[in-house]
Amino acid sequence: MKESKYILKSPALKGELIFTYDENGIIKEFIKAADLTDKQLAWLNHHFPVTMELLKQQIKGTKSTLTKVDPDLSFDAFWGAYAHKVGNKRRAKRLWDDLSKEDRIKALAYIKKYNRFLANNPGISKLYPETYLNQQRWNN
Repeated sequence: MKESKYILKSPALKGELIFTYDENGIIKEFIKAADLTDKQLAWLNHHFPVTMELLKQQIKGTKSTLTKVDPDLSFDAFWGAYAHKVGNKRRAKRLWDDLSKEDRIKALAYIKKYNRFLANNPGISKLYPETYLNQQRWNN
């Protein structure tokens, strides 16, 4: 996964808009954390930036700022996302700390796919977190 999250701020907005795009630059999530006027809502309805490139083009020449948000790659983020708090947490943390940034991103991104796989295969138990990390299951 190489998803990208951006926060859009503008003097014309009371708040911010948050856009998350997938690895192909296609919109994955949109959060409206702003009070928009009817005119702003109508504009957004007709010009919604479904691609990352479109978003960047739309703010060129405006007073808006677009800030890329780095993903949380902490062990706590992994521990919470994996949501199977069993086994040796200290060992899992050491394994996490030894991963490269790229592998941490992949490990976090694969959790959702892994959970879907488990849901579709009820006879298979979820790996302990340290086993998931040690075996680098996101590479399978």
